[in-house]
This record gives sequence, C-alpha cells and structure tokens, in this order.
Amino acid sequence: MSGLTTEQKEVVERLTNHAETTGQKVTIAIHNNDESFSYVIDQDVRGEDGTLSDDGRYYERSDGSHEIHVHAESDLKTVVNHEYGHFFLEPLFQSNPELVYDIAEQIRGIDNERVQSLVKAVDSIYAQAVAEQDRGQVDRELISALWSLW
Repeated sequence: MSGLTTEQKEVVERLTNHAETTGQKVTIAIHNNDESFSYVIDQDVRGEDGTLSDDGRYYERSDGSHEIHVHAESDLKTVVNHEYGHFFLEPLFQSNPELVYDIAEQIRGIDNERVQSLVKAVDSIYAQAVAEQDRGQVDRELISALWSLW
C-alpha cells in the first residue's frame, strides 16, 4: 500500500477487516496505470477527452473470491466504498431480488435535493442500461452510490 495516503490506507484496511468479520475475504487492488486497470476490466479506461471513464469494479469470481479493482487516479475513498457496497450487499440482493427494486424505489422517493441529484446522476451514467431495460443494474448502482456516501 505504498504510495497511499494515511486516509486511503485506513479505508482499505477498514473494509478488508470488515470483510473478514463476514467470514469472507476481499482483495482490493489499486492500479497505478491505465494498462493494468484496462486489462482487468477488459475495456479502455479513458474517454475521448482523456478523463477516466471507469474508476472501479467489483468482481465475484467463479471460485468464490471477491475483488475490488480501483484506478489510482480515482477518488479512492468514494470508489472503494462504492465497490465495497456491491460486495457487502450482493448476497442479500441475490437471496431477495425484490429487495433491490424496493430499496431503489425508496431512494427515488426521498424528498431531498442531494439524494435526487444522486438519482439523476446514476440514471444518466447508466442511461444505456436504462435504455436496455436493465433496471436491476441501475438499481444496484443507485444503492451502492448512496452507500458510498456514508
């Protein structure tokens, strides 16, 4: 974890330790260059304008291992927390798929400008999924986005 700030190290350690209390292990990999991150997510990480188009991903591998991959240029604390939300919440969502929709509907119904700004941002970022009627993906991202703010 060399090269990370004290706060960044604390975030990684806190989430890794929390994962252990669940009886599972999560590996958090911070990629220092575009090539390694692109290799893992299997796509370009930069848009036409040169900014990061993707800054983090959560994977549950076929062997049951859990990985969070984050680009070093991202807001590490926010992205790691967001991806950890996927790790933490996905077993719950898999065992109760209706819960994803219900929680997302509750979030969409919150009468708060900041929350509604987040809803609009997530819907905008995942417009392709919305167009393809993949509401489950959008709802998962919305819930993890709100999770990452805590």
